[in-house]
Amino acid sequence: MSGPKILLEEWSPVCNIQAFVEETDKCCYFYLWVKPGMDDAVMKSCWICNVTPAPEELDVEAMKQGIASAMPGAYVSHDIGGMKLDADLLKIVWFEEGNAAALLLINPRFVPGLEMPDYEPCMDETINLLWGVPITGAEYRFAMEHDIDETLKHVRGDIAGIHIFDGTPKFTDMD
Repeated sequence: MSGPKILLEEWSPVCNIQAFVEETDKCCYFYLWVKPGMDDAVMKSCWICNVTPAPEELDVEAMKQGIASAMPGAYVSHDIGGMKLDADLLKIVWFEEGNAAALLLINPRFVPGLEMPDYEPCMDETINLLWGVPITGAEYRFAMEHDIDETLKHVRGDIAGIHIFDGTPKFTDMD
């Protein structure tokens, strides 16, 4: 790959926020860019996956230069050799207020490397607002027809584990 590739891009329907998924030669990230191009712009990032084998350590020097770093192997819950995302299986869903978004991976069973991996904490840090949640086709249709609050009322079990790829359905009564 010669440079970063944008797999998916969308603007908030309400706010001056751009959401996009970027794939580099090492990894994929989901970004929310608030007020792009403005002096007070803010960028929020969420690591999605490595596309090449995981490094032993985080590349802090690259991060200081604004280059997305691949996640170290000790913190990767997908195939340690990396994985590729199909842009056709990704969907950005905006919260009603338009100031937050979720990235949905539709039919994750079709993504090589996501065959029920073990979940590891992400450097003992909480990831808030930007979660990758595996969903079924019925769950996707329900989420598209209802707002985020109604969708989250149907979470099966503890919402804190909704992002864990363990092969179990994440929602109930969504047919």
